[in-house]
Amino acid sequence: MKILVPYDGTEETEAALDNSIDIAQERGGLLKVLHVYWDPKGREYGGTEVRDRYSLQVLSPIKPRLERLNIPTEMLSRHDPHVSETISRTAEEEDVDLIVVSRQGFGGSSIGNEPSIIQSERAVLLL
Repeated sequence: MKILVPYDGTEETEAALDNSIDIAQERGGLLKVLHVYWDPKGREYGGTEVRDRYSLQVLSPIKPRLERLNIPTEMLSRHDPHVSETISRTAEEEDVDLIVVSRQGFGGSSIGNEPSIIQSERAVLLL
């Protein structure tokens, strides 16, 4: 089972990560942790390298925990202003079985209520 969990380090996405970990442990799944980041000025001061570095800062604190739990994990980074569409598109590209997403996250934006995440063809666990 492949599980996609959007993560930005907020308390809400931390809860989604915790639920994803439980599911991955129970079902022996691969956890794909996705950081979606948008900065319209990103190209002006370093482009992809700066964005990747930012995603690495957000995602690296959870890596030791996932390694300790021995959960197969992939860290993904996307730069796009449309968070829910990016989540759905990434779910398709990565051929995941389940998306675990919190209603709030990504700087307080309400990602769970956007139609594109709910209309995903993948199973969605909305927390």
